[in-house]
Amino acid sequence: MGLILLLFFSAFLLDAQEDGVLLRYSHEEGDLWNIVSQVQQTVTENGEVLYETEILNKISAQVTRARNGDGLIANTYSIAEKSDGRYIRSSEHLVSYARDVRGRVSGIPQNSPVPTVRNVPVFPENPLLPGEEWEESGSEIFDLNLSFGIPTTIIVRFLAHYRYLGRAEFDGVECEKILVNYAYNWAAKPTERRAWESWNIYPVAIQGQFTDEIYFDGNVGKNRGVSGTYSYAFHMSDGSTIGYSGTSHGRADYPSPLDRAALVAQIESHELEGVKAQSVREGVRLSLEDIRFLPDSAQMLPGEEEKLERIAKILLEHPERDIVVVGHTAKIPGAGDGQELSEQRARTVANYFLSNSVRQLEQVVVRGEGHQSPVADNRTEAGRRQNRRVEITILEN
Repeated sequence: MGLILLLFFSAFLLDAQEDGVLLRYSHEEGDLWNIVSQVQQTVTENGEVLYETEILNKISAQVTRARNGDGLIANTYSIAEKSDGRYIRSSEHLVSYARDVRGRVSGIPQNSPVPTVRNVPVFPENPLLPGEEWEESGSEIFDLNLSFGIPTTIIVRFLAHYRYLGRAEFDGVECEKILVNYAYNWAAKPTERRAWESWNIYPVAIQGQFTDEIYFDGNVGKNRGVSGTYSYAFHMSDGSTIGYSGTSHGRADYPSPLDRAALVAQIESHELEGVKAQSVREGVRLSLEDIRFLPDSAQMLPGEEEKLERIAKILLEHPERDIVVVGHTAKIPGAGDGQELSEQRARTVANYFLSNSVRQLEQVVVRGEGHQSPVADNRTEAGRRQNRRVEITILEN
């Protein structure tokens, strides 16, 4: 699963030579790309299935500095899990790091949980012919806080085995294909066991194995996709074993930069009452203020869908852009944090766009913020109306 998060962070440069193909990353300042991967995962305990889930990973990346072919890359990782037929965002991470032309990374903050797999792929120094193989070191990061509540990370190192397979087709495009396999057996050191004893149950060993097929378009020097399988298991201090296994499929897109000023002007030209547009870090945000629902409900009042219909027309003019739908509530004493209600209301809006084919399922992520991000004074009714809002962000990439 983690391998998807790093495979696509740039375009590839392929120099065909008489004695083979030389694989090199290419970084140009301002380069933009995004990665979308879907993971079908099964979680087990002692061999018994606990649950199955689908995870949507989205990564937006930009080369902020380039020199001698190397690049400094700024990345936004968005991770969402499917729930009731919709992708609900579970976490978001911002991280920058450097990468050289062969794919070796550096400068990742020590406490960063992403990218989970690092230094995969790393290309060899020499050109390749179909069937040729090479090996390079890599590592995988496990965030124990996420899985077990232990505020630390584990770095597992491995030796990745690569084989250049020659040409193959991906999504109708003739690409170059690379097979990568790696496996590892990690055991906790005595010092680590002592440090984790206060958590009662903690991992004492991790075993894993991964296989992925990487596709990239040699004609344009850009990566196209990846497909793979994985399985790994945590052997716990109480004798139990927690296993994760599944398949992953990903693709990379290289969109043109979003003209934010033009899009904001376009939205404002529609003169939509109660809708504000602004440029934000992620793209362009539309704020639907005072969108009306039944009290303490995610059901919209009659007539409110007309507002969404007008928004849908704008979204349909930019069908290639993903969107994030975020719900907000007003803070009312004794009414809780509004988290669940805000998420349900965001789902209602997302459902409208999906059911009317404004976006595909994998293009929409939903999130609830409760009353944590007010834009007006909750002490007044006018302010609370503004805070009861749904925001739709048209993403940069």
